[in-house]
Amino acid sequence: MNFERKIEVEFKTTVTDFQRILVWYHWKRLFLEFSLMVIVGIPFCYFLGFNLLQNGWAAIAFISTILILSVLKFYGLVFRRAEALKQITEPAKTIFSDQGLETITKSIHTNRAWESYTKIFETDKDFIFFQIENAFAAIPKRFFKNQDDIEVLRELVNRKLGEKAKLQN
Repeated sequence: MNFERKIEVEFKTTVTDFQRILVWYHWKRLFLEFSLMVIVGIPFCYFLGFNLLQNGWAAIAFISTILILSVLKFYGLVFRRAEALKQITEPAKTIFSDQGLETITKSIHTNRAWESYTKIFETDKDFIFFQIENAFAAIPKRFFKNQDDIEVLRELVNRKLGEKAKLQN
């Protein structure tokens, strides 16, 4: 079955978009860092002579401090990276077709076949396209002309990528 309808989306990604997408992508990293800090930190406190079981306030203070520092570090990195990404992006137009995605900006014109994507995720607010594990492009849903275009894109992505597509059907 050939997909004859093309979906065109013109968009300009903002810093807020990048922040939201980066938090979505890295939340597991934050959880892992926090867990490792607790796993390493508690034995380290015992090594320094603190008995966290006898001094409950010390345990609460320790874990709270680790959590706060982890979150601050995480958000600092996300906000800096989002700002950097914003500086290098320009308004774009992406055309979805049966062959793949054509993206046009002022400085670049690319055509990518569906097979070049390793996975595609749909969140509440975005479609996120991965070509390799740590490199992705995102299109916020608010730039689609209507809900029908989103539904058609879901059908196309499901048909082209199958299990590689993680969509909100």
